[in-house]
Amino acid sequence: MVLPPVTRSCARAVLAGLRLAAVLAGARGQRPADLDAIADAIAGVAELAADLGDLLDALDINPLICGPSGAVAADVLAVLRLPVTPRGTAARCAWPAR
Repeated sequence: MVLPPVTRSCARAVLAGLRLAAVLAGARGQRPADLDAIADAIAGVAELAADLGDLLDALDINPLICGPSGAVAADVLAVLRLPVTPRGTAARCAWPAR
C-alpha cells in the first residue's frame, strides 16, 4: 500500500515490486503493458483521494485493464461521505465545489 502523494516514479517502483511485474513487462512472448499509463492511473487515483480527503468514503476500480497502448478503468465506484447538518440530515453537495 502507498499513501498519497504518489508520483509516477513512486508508482513505477511499486509496480516493479509486484509478483505480477513479469507479466506486466511482457512475459510469455506478450507485448509489455504501458507501465507509464498504469503509473499515471495510480498517481491520479492517489491525487483524487487526497483532494477529496474526508469526503471520500470508498473508492473501487475493478478492473483496470492494462495493455501495450494504455490503461483503462472499466468500472469505478466512488462513495462520497456527505457532511451532516445540525439537524442530522445529509447536506446537499454540488460537485465540483466552487
